[in-house]
Parts: sequence; structure tokens; C-alpha cells
Amino acid sequence: MKLIWRVLVLILVLIYEKVWRPMVCKKKIYHHIENIGGQVGNIEKLTPRDEVYSVYYIVNGQSKHSNVKFNLFYKSTWK
Repeated sequence: MKLIWRVLVLILVLIYEKVWRPMVCKKKIYHHIENIGGQVGNIEKLTPRDEVYSVYYIVNGQSKHSNVKFNLFYKSTWK
């Protein structure tokens, strides 16, 4: 029975890491870019382990590029 619980917890952690976190991070990126009056062109994840994204977007007709890193609590750092 303990093995079943361990497998279930492992599956839930994997779903959280591979599906939920990237979805929330991309949603936050879209929200940030839209708040500054821009449109997101492309978002790509740079590292498989950390939540670091390369974001290409357009603001006032100018193409821009930024890297965004999210911590454990989804606080973003834009560079």
C-alpha cells in the first residue's frame, strides 16, 4: 500500500513540475507583457530544470527580448 502512495505522490509531483508550473509561468509572462502594452511573440524555456524563459515580444512596434527567471513562489526576475 505504501508503494502505491509513493507512486501516486511521484506522479502528482511530476504533473506539477512538467505541466502546472510552466503553464502558470507562461500565464504570468503574458500578463506582464500585456500590462506594458505589448504582444508576446515567442516564449521558450531555456533550462529543463529551472524556470528560466526567453521571451520575444513587441512593444510600440519595436521587437524586444528578455529572459525571465521564476523562483519557487513564482516571483519573476526580468533581465
